[in-house]
Amino acid sequence: MNGSETRTELRKQNTRDLLRWPLPSPGKFLRRHLEGYLFIAPAVFLVIAIMLYPLAYGIGISFTDKELMSRSVSYVGLQNYIKLFADDVFRTAIGNTLVWTVYVVVGRLGLGFALAMLLHHIPRGGQIFRVLLLIPWAVPSIVVGITFKWLYDPLFGYLNQYLMLLGLVSEPILFLVDRNLVMLSVSIAAIWTGYPFAMLAWLAGLQGVNQELYDVAAVDGANRLQSFVHVTLTSIRPVLILLLLLEGIWVFNNFEMVYILTRGGPAHLTELLSTYSYRSAFSALRASYGAAIATMQFVSVVILSLVYLKLFAFKEND
Repeated sequence: MNGSETRTELRKQNTRDLLRWPLPSPGKFLRRHLEGYLFIAPAVFLVIAIMLYPLAYGIGISFTDKELMSRSVSYVGLQNYIKLFADDVFRTAIGNTLVWTVYVVVGRLGLGFALAMLLHHIPRGGQIFRVLLLIPWAVPSIVVGITFKWLYDPLFGYLNQYLMLLGLVSEPILFLVDRNLVMLSVSIAAIWTGYPFAMLAWLAGLQGVNQELYDVAAVDGANRLQSFVHVTLTSIRPVLILLLLLEGIWVFNNFEMVYILTRGGPAHLTELLSTYSYRSAFSALRASYGAAIATMQFVSVVILSLVYLKLFAFKEND
């Protein structure tokens, strides 16, 4: 019997144990577990208060004509969602959000993996470098955004000053205006502030690889590249699956970095679903329309996450 069949039999046995008769009465079951429920009750109420209630409220007003500075509210059904699919800016925001997510996730995971490999092979002093490389994660995103906006400044930014001093460019580069550079420039700022989490996750995965596997691979005649591909990458695949899911959700919903640097401009070139939702609700005062955008963003994240888990995570467990 292979490993997959063994796990299947264990799951079946656990299911039979859970469903064995006679089942305890509801009163007896409640008395037995009441203390545990009381311990988790504050956390449950907190989650309901700060997550579930705002989510339900936002979905609810997306079916109304609620305006931010008006008390009158009328039910309009799917009217806001119909307007969304006819909105060119909304379609642009969807495409920009996908491009932004790919740029930032690939950048964070790639940079994090390279630094994790470096730290993993540093015999001494690795703790010092580890602390230094964690600094971007400790800096608030607002501070990072303002700093990069200053660095990118065409007149006073250090980046343009050094490029011109080295003779690499003859005139300042408009990093946050040029349609070919603006998305990449904003993505670099987001990559810098978020790579430490990926680095730590990769490093933990690398340190958890069984060293005996490398010895076995060496005995079988594998070179360093083959050992890296068949031992290292295979062993840390669960870390990759988790990082792609978490970073994908976080970056897809990111708001502050783009809003600080460009506010979705110029000409909606960096407009994301999050920034468009915010501007619709708080700048245009159309709370219901902004809620509809946020609802579509939430539904998109849930669907993409479920598809991803179905294709990769659940398959990995099997």
